[in-house]
Order: sequence, then structure tokens, then C-alpha cells
Amino acid sequence: MQRRQRGINPSILALAALAVVCTLLLALSAISNSFARVQAARDTAQWIEKFGIVFDAATWISAERGPANSYMAAGAAQAAAAREAWERAKAQTDVAMTAVESLGVTARAIEEVRHQLMAGRVLVELNAMKPLERRTPEEVQQAIETMFKAWDRYRSGVMTRWGAAAIEHEPLLADVVLKGSAFSDLREYAGRIGSYLIGPMTARVAIPDRNLQAINSLRNQIEQTWQLLAPARLAHKPGMQFHDRALDVQRIYLTSGLQLIDEEIENGRRKGEFARDAATFTREYVQLMQPLTELRNGYLQYLRAKHKNQIRTSTIDLFVDGALAVVLLALVPVFLAIIRIRILRPLLRGVADVIALAEGRKPGTRAKDHPIAEIAALFAAIRILEDGLKERARLTREFEKLSQTDSLTGLLNRRGFEIEAHAIAEEGPACLIIADIDHFKEVNDRHGHPAGDRVLVGVAAILRQTAGASCRIGRIGGEEFAVLCPGLGLEEATRLAEEIRLSVAKQDFPLTETTSLTVSLSLGVAPSTFAGSWTEQVRQADAALYRAKSDGRNCVRVVVGGNGPIAPHNISTAA
Repeated sequence: MQRRQRGINPSILALAALAVVCTLLLALSAISNSFARVQAARDTAQWIEKFGIVFDAATWISAERGPANSYMAAGAAQAAAAREAWERAKAQTDVAMTAVESLGVTARAIEEVRHQLMAGRVLVELNAMKPLERRTPEEVQQAIETMFKAWDRYRSGVMTRWGAAAIEHEPLLADVVLKGSAFSDLREYAGRIGSYLIGPMTARVAIPDRNLQAINSLRNQIEQTWQLLAPARLAHKPGMQFHDRALDVQRIYLTSGLQLIDEEIENGRRKGEFARDAATFTREYVQLMQPLTELRNGYLQYLRAKHKNQIRTSTIDLFVDGALAVVLLALVPVFLAIIRIRILRPLLRGVADVIALAEGRKPGTRAKDHPIAEIAALFAAIRILEDGLKERARLTREFEKLSQTDSLTGLLNRRGFEIEAHAIAEEGPACLIIADIDHFKEVNDRHGHPAGDRVLVGVAAILRQTAGASCRIGRIGGEEFAVLCPGLGLEEATRLAEEIRLSVAKQDFPLTETTSLTVSLSLGVAPSTFAGSWTEQVRQADAALYRAKSDGRNCVRVVVGGNGPIAPHNISTAA
């Protein structure tokens, strides 16, 4: 009675399948969480970069008032330099506004800010055009407050809306938005305090009570905002850049800067006898405000570094989770393989190896010796068969390579070149250069075929050296070569063709130990026919080559686009 064959125990397969499923679920859960953390960190980092652009524009709108104030306070001798500084500040503001606009901010909000800026700039220009003695503090103050409104509109129409959109996208960004806005507000409040003194300084009159009240209000706002930001400063250790910038603000602006304000208020409260003129005061006060800008920039740098570190940490966690998942998944088949070795008969391995060889796959590990002679002989026969198949595959590859290689130059022959060209055409566009050695028949006739062969080998070497590893080079005829350039545009391929032509023309090809000759190339360049056919691209390149020969040889001609026209190589654009 024939013994019934049995397969792998169904319970073993069920346990193995359950282990795989559980491992996959755990791995997917861990990897999914790690990936979500990486993505969240990257999204936050992108928002922070955008915050930097939005806040930069606010700083430049605020900072433009310094040069504007100096311009309105400048006398005839200083007017040109002051105007030049103001023009630079305006240009920087405009660049910053354009950058904000590129983020997708509502065009209407940007235009409102620009209109208000324009109104302020017009008033600044009108004041500066008057003689210094005719500039009234009221008119100067009107120009300054018009510039204030530009910042206010930017704050409410752009910064606030942008911050709300960021918080809606990611609620955890609320702290970043609030602190970033507070740092911008600090710089603005400080700038406004100085601006309220410019009008009286310019006209050398007493400071109006209205201006003094505004200055006191702004100082209170600075104090309150600074107290609000104090926890952010204390959260960083001494020696860190952000902490150091906070100390600079405390030491330079909140001490020296406000002392400068108090000094000039005391001098000009009644009779307008200020210790400095408006231009000198503006220059000194803007310098003392610099730590406020540096503090805001330091905060953004801290945020960038923090989230860059979060991205790095989350990415490491992702890789660790992935590695653990791979290890766990690898243990499951190892466990199953051990069971299979103990349960399945050795003959089953031999059958699997034969099937693998028949299907072109590498067989698994086989025992070299076995107590059963027939099985040992089977494994020995499988090893012989495997070695034979490997040798046949190696010979096949070598034969295939030889069938596609030109024996003289070592380049691709026509068949090999066309195979490469069709493969490249499936990946993307590539320009084609076809080159022909001018008067090559005369070289063979006058110097013999060995000399002609040396010329062919030399030209092939120049093509390899000049075209580089990214291009495919072939000898597609007796003295005809082709270069296929993936990823190059028409102008780049044309420059390459000209470089090849010059390199060949400068090369001396030795005939004997004492004599040599030079040759030249005619080249035709055709653009990629990614939407067309390889045959059409070859036809275009041949047409360009024919034109090069008819134009006197030793030149490059280019197919500008489509089915023509042919143009000299120094075209400026490709059609």
C-alpha cells in the first residue's frame, strides 16, 4: 500500500501566519507614529520659516522709518546721503513685502499695506523737499504717523491673519505665533518712541503733551510685553545665543536706549533745546534698538534649531522602529525555517532547488553530504547544474556585450547604441550629436588603414574624455560617431559638440615617431524627440550633419526645433 504524503502541519502554518500578522501590526503602528512625528516636525519647521518671512517684513516696515526720519530732518548738505539711505530702506521693505506675497497672503491685504506705505512715503518726500526751517513738527509728525498706520495694517491684516491660519493648521504653534508677534511688537514700540521726538527735534520746538503721552503709553507697553516674554528668556541657559540677546536688550536698550529718550525729553520738554539734532538722535537710537531685532532673530534661530533637532530625533526614531520591525519580521521566517528543516524531508529541499534553477532563481543552501546516497547524488547533480547555468549566463552576457561593442574603439556599435538610445528614450529627453571625421578617406588613402585606425581610436578617446560618463557614445559607421546626452538641453548639447570639435581639431594623431596629422569633425545636433521617435531624431541629426559638411566642414550645426531649421551652433535659445 502506497504511503500517503503529508504536507506542513496546518497548525504550524497558522501560528506562523499569526506571528507575521501581529508583528506587522506592531511594526506598522510604531512606524506610523514615528512617521507622523517626523511629518509634524517638518510641517512646523516649514511654518516657522514662513513666520520668519512674515516677521522680517514687519521689521523692515518698522525700520524704514529710521532713514525716513533722518531724511526729513536732514539739511541741504546731508539730504543726498539721507535720501540714498531711505531709498535702500524702501527697496528692502518692498523686497520683504514681495516675499510675503509669495507665501499666498491675501493680495488685498498686501495692497492695503502698500497703499498706506505709499501715502507715508509721499508725505516724507514732501517734507524733505521743503527747506529745513519751513518743516513744521505737525507735518513731520503726520508723515511719521502715516507710516505707523502702514505697520498697523500689516500687523492686523497680514501678521494676525497668518498667525490665525498657522494656529488653525497646528494648535501647538500658538505659543510660537504669540511670542514671535510680541518680539516684533517690542521693536515697533521702541521705534515709535523715537519717532515721537523727531518732529519737535526737526523744528527745534518743545515736545507737545500729545507726544509725551504717546511715549509714556509705549513705554508701558514695552514693559508689559517684556514681562510677558520673561519666562521665554529664563527658559534658556546662560551662554546660549537667545539668552545672550535677551541680556543685550536689558543692558543696551532698556537701559541706555530709554536713558537717551529720557535725556532728550528732559532737554526738549519746554524750550526745544535738544542735545542732538534729529539725524544724530536717529542714528544713535536705532543703534541702541538693534538688540531688539537681534532678539527676535535669535528667537527664530532658536526655533529653527529646536525643530531641526526634533526632525532629526523623530527621523532616528523612525529608522529605529523600522529596523526593529525588520528584525522582528526576519525572526519569524527564521523560526519557521527551523521547523521546516525538522519536519520536511531532505528531498523536498532538492525539489525546491531544482524548481528555483528552472525559474532562474538562486537555490537555497544545500547539504554537501547526506547519509542517503541518492539524496547526496541529487544535491551533487544540482550543484553541477547550478554551476553550468551560471557559466552559461556569464558567457551569454559576454557575448551580448561583444555583440554591442565596436572591436576597434571599444565604443558601442550601431546596434548597442540604438539599444541604449531606446532605453534612454523611455526615461526622459536626450539630445543627439552625430559627428563625422572630415576627409577620412584621404587619411586612409594617403597614410594607410593602420593610420586611419589610430585616428579612430584617438577620436573615440577624446569623445570619452569630453562627453563624460553620463553620455552614451557609439561608433555607428566607418568614421561616424554618435553621442546621446540624457538630461542636456539643446544649448548644453551644442556647447558639448563645439567642445568635442575643438578638442579633436587641436589633437595631433601620431603616424610615426616623428610625424603626425590633424583631423577635423563636422557635427550635427538634434534636440530630444521625447514626443517623437528615435528614427526622427536620427534623421534630424543627420540633416544637421549634412548641413555642417555643406557649410565647409569642421563646424557644428543644430536643429533648432521640430523638423527645422538648421542653425549655427551659437544659438541663444532652443525652440
